[in-house]
Amino acid sequence: MSESTYTFDQLPGVVAMLANEIRELKQLIQQSSASQKPDPEEMMDMKRLREFHPEHPARSTIYGWVRAGVIPYYKTGKKLIFKRSEIEAWINDSRQMSDSEIEAQAIDYVNNRRMGK
Repeated sequence: MSESTYTFDQLPGVVAMLANEIRELKQLIQQSSASQKPDPEEMMDMKRLREFHPEHPARSTIYGWVRAGVIPYYKTGKKLIFKRSEIEAWINDSRQMSDSEIEAQAIDYVNNRRMGK
């Protein structure tokens, strides 16, 4: 669209054209955001796991986790693979409670024991 002035009679056509372009832009944005959502069933190799993990651990660290049995994994032949949803759950499960959360949990435990639950 060139830079020009429009007459009053041309405004309805220009507004309709702009509305159509906005609609197309919204569709492109929706398609783009839909394609960027991670697949929870995605399988990751060692490289993808290192990129995904917040600390980007060394390969030897990941092999240590596998050997100790602390990280969920699958083995196909000699290759290790990891399911994204299981790794997310593993990372979330390792969250440490704050002092106030521990204190609240202790108070709940004591109160429940007093009431015979």
